[in-house]
Amino acid sequence: LAAGSTAILVALVPGWDRNVVTSAPYYFAPAYANMDRAQFTGYVNIKVLYYKEGVDSVVTVREVPGARMYQVNGKTEATTGPGQTEILALLAEVPLNLAREAKNALVIGWGTGVTAGSLTCDQRLATIDLVELEQAALDSGDWFIAENYNAKNNPRLHARIDDGRNYTALAKTTYDVIVTDPPDPWITGPSHLFTIEHIRNVKTRLSPGGVAAHWVALQTLTEPVYRSLLRTFTEVFEYVEVWEANWPPEQVIVGSDSPLVFDHARFEARTKAQPTVRENQTRVGLLDPAAFASRRVGRISRAAVADAAILTDDLPVHELTPRADFFRPK
Repeated sequence: LAAGSTAILVALVPGWDRNVVTSAPYYFAPAYANMDRAQFTGYVNIKVLYYKEGVDSVVTVREVPGARMYQVNGKTEATTGPGQTEILALLAEVPLNLAREAKNALVIGWGTGVTAGSLTCDQRLATIDLVELEQAALDSGDWFIAENYNAKNNPRLHARIDDGRNYTALAKTTYDVIVTDPPDPWITGPSHLFTIEHIRNVKTRLSPGGVAAHWVALQTLTEPVYRSLLRTFTEVFEYVEVWEANWPPEQVIVGSDSPLVFDHARFEARTKAQPTVRENQTRVGLLDPAAFASRRVGRISRAAVADAAILTDDLPVHELTPRADFFRPK
């Protein structure tokens, strides 16, 4: 009887308010501090299309007029809004156009799947390995099929639930292209995908002439941490470049031990030969080789950032400094 009563009581208890659970006070506390209850409720009351409590994270997909948002623990990591698809496509297109060959690729991090989907557009890639830590994140991709070309069900893409850091440390396969698409570097856990230990692991998994590409957002980075990230790349790779989107202020850092040369004729030949590549480039405004090349910021020399600290597992200044600066009273 007691057990039955307990079960009834549990069943009658209302569930957690998903909007509150995923309101990310760790990130939005400065904004919430000046709101009353009604204002807070109105602010976080956004239509939820998908909600799943995974092993590592709570993943949601929300919808506002004109866009869907992919969120991890309440923080928006990607949207279908203006500019977002471009940077995620650029994260795939830059290394594909700079690598000596493109027979296979590794992508760490699923997000909305746009980067993985952009890779599937290139028919030269016989195999694309995807490593994603959270199954709930991978499952959310069904809400972005139009943006990611239904990449999850592409026969050339092989998804596995695993830790990207461990995978690159232990895998035996080498790749022509490796893309790391983590959340912001100040988030505990993914922060280890920005350290020299991980970037060295990535280098060991590159084939000769291969290119590694790494996403980074500038919105929440201090200049010293950004310079440290560049210094860390130049410490590992002989050739490092930065490419960027028009908006938002996000960049692709690429590294290789072979010269990084953008060949206009090769770009046009690849685009002409592959309708799927042409479609992907067209939708993000990167079909013209001059427009594509204009996204290149330039080469980063080791000497230019020699005074910056190297990001390491033991001293993750990139995890602590931006967060402290973000919450520091202005």
